[in-house]
Amino acid sequence: MGQKTTSGQRRFLHNLREKMRTRYHIVLYREGETQEAGQFPVTLRTVLAVAGALCILLVGVAIALSMFTPLKEWAPGYTDPTLREELIFNTMRLDSLERELAVRDRYFAVLQAITRGEDNGRDDSLNSITQSGRMDFSDSRAFAPSAEDSILRAQVEADEMLVFESDLQQERQDAIDLMTFMTPAPGSVTGKFLPENRQFGLRIESTSNAVVATLGGTVTLAVPMATDTCIVQIQHDSNLISSYKTTGRPSVETGSLVAAGDTILLAAGRAPHTLQFELWYRGVPVDPEKYLLLP
Repeated sequence: MGQKTTSGQRRFLHNLREKMRTRYHIVLYREGETQEAGQFPVTLRTVLAVAGALCILLVGVAIALSMFTPLKEWAPGYTDPTLREELIFNTMRLDSLERELAVRDRYFAVLQAITRGEDNGRDDSLNSITQSGRMDFSDSRAFAPSAEDSILRAQVEADEMLVFESDLQQERQDAIDLMTFMTPAPGSVTGKFLPENRQFGLRIESTSNAVVATLGGTVTLAVPMATDTCIVQIQHDSNLISSYKTTGRPSVETGSLVAAGDTILLAAGRAPHTLQFELWYRGVPVDPEKYLLLP
């Protein structure tokens, strides 16, 4: 019985393969005529292959239209991501609005209870100071800072001052490093910058009678002093001031503008002359020797 079934299946498969390989001719006739207009051979296998390719093509076109065209909005269950985001955002705003309304209703309910003189359910023992628990501030000794507190405050203030001075020094260094200084007068340095000895600048033994501005700026002071000594001060950018003092007379006036290299002082008599040159940044003296090209 099993052999008969197997032979029948083989015979069916053989006949099916023969039918798939059998060539058919499709003949075309013109209407009203018996003459052939054309013919082309086909097989069942070719028909099935073409039909399968057309089905795959139609399925691909349908998927593309449903994914990349507005037709996707007609698909059942489709939701636009923008609409979904708006829905979530509106839901969050609605929840916030409900909370705000609940707080407002509670606020008005408490106000109404207070105006009617009713108990609004507050626990006055937690948010009110009773007469028995009121603190006494009359004794100032109880609130006087301790010795440890005073030491800590002094240490914190000293640390803050060190940080401030460090920041100021760094800012001063950055501002001055961008400037190009000219030597106010040729000569040699006979006195160094020693602020601890109240020597706030350089003492230069000048070999020239002319003293020039080290930077451009505005003359803020140009006056003669006692014993044939005169002083000139110039305000520069970045809160920098240069000061020049020697025997002689100023060649500029207060309020005049000068450029770097302009003559501002004329020393009296023959060289050499002693020039006191200082640089001040925000009221703090700085060492001019760090920025001048001196021999």
